[in-house]
Amino acid sequence: NVLLFVGSLIPLKGVELLMQTFLEVLQHAPSAQLWIAGDGPLKPKLMQMLPAHSKEHVRWFGFLNQQETASLYRRASVFVFPTLYDRTPLVLVEAVMSGLPIVASPFAGNSELLVREGENGFIVDPRDTKSFARAIVDVLHSPNKQAMYETRDRKSTRLNSSH
Repeated sequence: NVLLFVGSLIPLKGVELLMQTFLEVLQHAPSAQLWIAGDGPLKPKLMQMLPAHSKEHVRWFGFLNQQETASLYRRASVFVFPTLYDRTPLVLVEAVMSGLPIVASPFAGNSELLVREGENGFIVDPRDTKSFARAIVDVLHSPNKQAMYETRDRKSTRLNSSH
């Protein structure tokens, strides 16, 4: 049950909302982990937002190269993208290409084209942290998650065989 966020730790990326959301997720999925690939000026504040009992559920990777990031996409359970504004989110395209289920913001450019509601994820306003958390938990506990993973495995196989 691993949530993956990839991006800069700045206010526009919605990472403060993500911390609040993750605390909600832990109430329904106590073994969940949040992996954060990225860095930025909000990191100290984000670390302070976590109660002591939840700090062990968050892993801070800092900025990673493309190969290291691809490894996280393969190992995560759901990609979370709570951005408040991002016109061309490359990370959302990467998540889709990896076949990872996605819970994304409607404020991410092309999210309505990349995320097929209920098929490969959900589009939810991140300012509604309870609804964003509910969508994440739904993906984590969904019987359709296996179908989402099978889609990811097929895409991954197709991508690997094209090299």
